[in-house]
Amino acid sequence: MGTRSNIFITGRGRYGEEHGTVRLYRHDDGNPGAMLRTFVQAHLLAEPLVARQKDFDSKVHLTDMPAWSFAHLLIAASCGWYGPAIRLDNNRDVDDWPPWSFERPFDMEMLSPQTDLEWVYLVELPALRLTIYGGYGDAAQLIDRGPCDPREGILRPLSGMSLIVDTRIVYTRLPSPQ
Repeated sequence: MGTRSNIFITGRGRYGEEHGTVRLYRHDDGNPGAMLRTFVQAHLLAEPLVARQKDFDSKVHLTDMPAWSFAHLLIAASCGWYGPAIRLDNNRDVDDWPPWSFERPFDMEMLSPQTDLEWVYLVELPALRLTIYGGYGDAAQLIDRGPCDPREGILRPLSGMSLIVDTRIVYTRLPSPQ
């Protein structure tokens, strides 16, 4: 049995658009322990890309990365012996499954209808913020419960707090934007 999760990456658009959001799916090991390690690995994969992009724009930072690009780094970071554990949430055998890529900021219309999720992660690249939602149900139900602190157990939502993991603290190797 898997620990199913949806991951939403929001940031710049794919081809220079101001906004972009990508929905990913992880069937196994979608728990915060495994996912936080995967987020850190994706960030480490992003560092050389950001450094190369500085040849074109000296002020570029991870916060400028397109959501599409970071989503693929997250997929790469999830690779194991049998391939990636995370995938684009697009290859369902359901006719009315929503698209997985959007050219706008995150909103509730982007949620999938899957009803057995245990975790939802919202990665906001422009703010370098990761918000974690836990429980059991569809993504809307988990988000409606509010953010949770996975160290406290998924049944204790944090009241009035949307910042769960500030990636400027987790990712100390990349300087903050100027």
